[in-house]
Amino acid sequence: MVAGIGIGIAAGCLVAGFFGKGRGGRSWVVVGAWSMTLSLLVIGYLGSGLAGVPANANHVDNSLYASLTQADRLEWSLRLSMVVLGLSAGMFVVPVQVYLQQAPPPEFKGRLLGVQNLVTWIGILLSAAYAWAFGRMLQAFAGEGGDSKYQWVVFVSLAVLMLPIGLLYRLPESDADHSSK
Repeated sequence: MVAGIGIGIAAGCLVAGFFGKGRGGRSWVVVGAWSMTLSLLVIGYLGSGLAGVPANANHVDNSLYASLTQADRLEWSLRLSMVVLGLSAGMFVVPVQVYLQQAPPPEFKGRLLGVQNLVTWIGILLSAAYAWAFGRMLQAFAGEGGDSKYQWVVFVSLAVLMLPIGLLYRLPESDADHSSK
């Protein structure tokens, strides 16, 4: 299922890059933020067990063939939701990165790209720490195995963290936006 996020990110980057030229790129940030929020909530709901449990949830055969042929509708829904999550992330991040890369004067662009890469890796490490800490917290509240039984709560918490971004964040207009008018 995690591969679905990667496939979705690639597709979202292509969509935002192709359709987001000019002023349209600013709206992809809002669409991406709300789509991420909604897909995180859908994944949380589907993973909570309220919609049922995937037929092969306790299946021992973890081969690619088995996971593709023995998946039921719920599991395919979860996979599709992960792809939509990745698609949304790609649609969100491309306009933000383009804006940031256009902002500095040419002599500082290399520095900006370096800082952007560093911040990306810091974000990756922080996300791993968040998942670890949340897993420990779930184990503390729900006992042994609580981190796997209630992992859907992590997706809901991420949706809650995305709410202010969807509500408040708007990409500022750049000089390129004014010159395209």
